[in-house]
Amino acid sequence: MDKYRLLRKCLAVGIILLFVGTCLIPAIAQDTEKPLPASRGSWLYVGGSGPGNYTRIQDAIDNASENDTAFVYNGTYFETIQINKPLSLIGENENATIIWGDGNEDVIHVIEYTHYVTISRFTLISETLIGALDGIRLGYSNSFIDISFCKIIGQYDGIALQHSSHSIVSHCNITLSDNCGITSISNETKIVDCVFSDNSNPSIVLSGYNNFIQNCSMFQSANNGGLYLSSASNNTITNNVIFGNQDHGIFLHGTSNNLIIDNVIENNSVGIYCTWWKNQLNQIFHNNFIGNDINAIDETMNNSWDNGKEGNYWDDYNGSDTNDDGIGDTPYNISGSGENQDCYPLMLPYGMTKLTITIQPGLFKLSMLIKNVGNITAFNVQWNMTIVGFILFGKEVSGFLPKNLLPGEEVRVTSNKLFIGLGRIVITTTAWADNAPMVSAKINGILLLFFFRIIGK
Repeated sequence: MDKYRLLRKCLAVGIILLFVGTCLIPAIAQDTEKPLPASRGSWLYVGGSGPGNYTRIQDAIDNASENDTAFVYNGTYFETIQINKPLSLIGENENATIIWGDGNEDVIHVIEYTHYVTISRFTLISETLIGALDGIRLGYSNSFIDISFCKIIGQYDGIALQHSSHSIVSHCNITLSDNCGITSISNETKIVDCVFSDNSNPSIVLSGYNNFIQNCSMFQSANNGGLYLSSASNNTITNNVIFGNQDHGIFLHGTSNNLIIDNVIENNSVGIYCTWWKNQLNQIFHNNFIGNDINAIDETMNNSWDNGKEGNYWDDYNGSDTNDDGIGDTPYNISGSGENQDCYPLMLPYGMTKLTITIQPGLFKLSMLIKNVGNITAFNVQWNMTIVGFILFGKEVSGFLPKNLLPGEEVRVTSNKLFIGLGRIVITTTAWADNAPMVSAKINGILLLFFFRIIGK
């Protein structure tokens, strides 16, 4: 543990301590119970002052029956939790309902062979950040566990899924783990809409099959990258941002038939690294490789880097696109075995499209044709017209299209201003969209009041 990392953890604890001070009083000062939705079982309350409230979360869990809900009011609770029955453990607010463990045990441990547990809306932290155990640990052979809206700070593993199945982790923020954000030896499990940052090792280590990782952000892990797949098959990794990791963005070791699609893999040491051992038949396409030291290394010969029509966007691809179809004319060579290629490299980042402009000057007003020549709908198309010269009226006008521009669709835009001037002028038009880079067109002309004549481009 280097001094810099220890300092970051200490700063994080200091901030939390300041926040905890504001939460201790609410934990013992609730006068009335808030209305809560109906459930299959009964509701137990922790931290309130009404009849039947518990002061410790574990006491409420111990006294709960199967399928009951333990609702925890805002406050800081200095304890570690064990759950051994199907129930729901719900905090009032994930920013203000804090479980502070002692660092010698997992903050929350779902005991082996326990199913149908929900844990939601807590901040989990330990007294001993260095060498602390896990924030949430699922024991061997749990299933149907739902963990959501939790902030987990400074544990060994933020969440450890041990041989679990049919579970979901969503909307969690896991930071400053001594090991990993999530370690998962599981099947049929989803990890979605989570944020991982400043963990010592990968944001997610995944083994198993038919798992789903989507809409997650994995930032700045120190070792072994953002996502590490080992002995993993038939998993889907989609729509994630994997950014700024000191090692690999994604590391594949002993994997097969995984789908890696629609991800932004940016500013990592190596974007994707596929090792030789048993990696095969993974499909990797529609990803954007931007700013990595090395975009990809594949030491195998059986992975596919395109879908037969489109591949990935590589920021260091220097080929041409002579037919303007958005696909490079020559393959992109993948480092490693020397035999892997993306045969259909994208000229623009995936999810991007391309616009063209044609200027059409008229008697009193300017028009231009904006066309979407890409294969993806252009969203929020905007445009601008500028006239430079001796202009009395109508020097600049801008606007946006009232609807998205479909692939191949063309729209005429006419300025709503009259332009009047005298002498030589230069007309410049630009157009862009949320997912299309700016394009421009320019013509030179002579303007006599509102009569215009083109004299060159």
